Amino acid sequence: MHQAVFLDRDETLIRADSLPPPPPPANPGDVVDPEQVQLLPGVQLACKRLKDAGFQLIIYSNQGGVARGAIGLRTVEAINDRLRSLLGPGILDSCYWCPFHPKGKVAQWTRPHDWQKPGPGMLISAARELDIDLSRSWAIGDRQRDIDSAIAAGLSPDRCLLIGPGTPIPDMNAAADRILNSNQPATAATMRMRALQGAPLADPRTRATVIATAGAIAERTGIPLIAVQADNESLTISLAADRLAGLGFLAELRRATNTWYSARNNGDSLWGEPAPDQRF
Repeated sequence: MHQAVFLDRDETLIRADSLPPPPPPANPGDVVDPEQVQLLPGVQLACKRLKDAGFQLIIYSNQGGVARGAIGLRTVEAINDRLRSLLGPGILDSCYWCPFHPKGKVAQWTRPHDWQKPGPGMLISAARELDIDLSRSWAIGDRQRDIDSAIAAGLSPDRCLLIGPGTPIPDMNAAADRILNSNQPATAATMRMRALQGAPLADPRTRATVIATAGAIAERTGIPLIAVQADNESLTISLAADRLAGLGFLAELRRATNTWYSARNNGDSLWGEPAPDQRF
C-alpha cells in the first residue's frame, strides 16, 4: 500500500484569500478562473521533495461554489489542471473535490455529503481507489476543517499539519521538512571508507562500480541504503541499520570492491583496513 500526503488546495498550494473578490454568488476567497491560479511561495519545491521521497500527492478540496452557482464543474477541473501544470509533470497523483453544500442554490449539489470537509469522505475514497495506507499518510491544510477531515478518516493527529501565519508550521516547505524528517528511520548508521592510496574514485568507472555494489548489497541484504556519496578519495554511506548491521555491510562492500579493483590493477587493493577510531 502507498503512503500519501493529502493536500488542501486554496491557501495551502495556491493563492485564494488575497485574490480580488469574485463577483457574486462566489464568496471572497473562491478561485473561479484558471488564470487566477498562482502557487504560493515554496510550494513547487515542497511538493517535488515529497514526491521524490515516494509519497503520492492528493488534493482534497471543498468546492462549495459549485452548489452556490458560482462556478461550474469544468471550470473547477480547469483550475486543477492549471495547478498540475504549474507544479510540473507527474507531481499530483489525483484531485478529489466536493461540489456539495447544504446551503447551496443549485438543486443537484445542495445537500449534505460526507465528502464535504470536515467529513472524511474524500480521503476514504482516495484510500480505497488508490490503495493508500491512511495510517502511514499525512495531511496538510490551512483550516481546522482540513485537519478534522483527515483525523476523521483515520490519520493520526500528529500527521495532520495545520499551516499558515500564527502556526508552528508557517508554510508548505516547513510542512515538507516535518514530514521528511519524521519519515527517516529511527536507527541509522553512517560510515566513511578512505581509499588505500591516491584518488582511485576519481576514475568514473571505479566510482560507479563502488556505488552500484553498495546498492546491490543493500538490495540483497534488505538493508535500506539512505544515501551514498563519493569524492575522489573516499566513500560515505548511510544505512537504515544499527551499528552491527552497518559493520557487516561495510565489510561486505570492502571485500567485493577490493576483489574487483585488485583484478584490474595488478593486485592492488582499493581500501585499507578501517581505522581503529572509525565511528558509526
